[in-house]
Amino acid sequence: MSDKDVKGSLGANEKFEARNWKKIGENEFKKQHPVQKSRYLAYESPPKEISQARETVAKRLLDNKKQFRKDNPPVPQEVFIEKEKHEKLIGQLKAAEARNRLRIMRLRYQANKVNF
Repeated sequence: MSDKDVKGSLGANEKFEARNWKKIGENEFKKQHPVQKSRYLAYESPPKEISQARETVAKRLLDNKKQFRKDNPPVPQEVFIEKEKHEKLIGQLKAAEARNRLRIMRLRYQANKVNF
């Protein structure tokens, strides 16, 4: 059985579009509970101005993404490796400082213990 034989299957270039199969009148729509209204409107196609606004936003986001990539080229691998080495060195220094503080506190405690 091929994909074309299956009922409701989409082709390679087709896009699934959710829609209301049952159309209701305006009066019946007004009588519905707000939750039912929102569920019904969720599957309605948006108004023309909203569709246009959505397209312009998508275009603007794409343009912004292109501009960002143009303005901020990727970091070279050598710089990235150097940065990682630097961060590792900083971490080791912080750990050494913490060990030194602990050692000093231990010595101070032992010295105070001996004095009393």
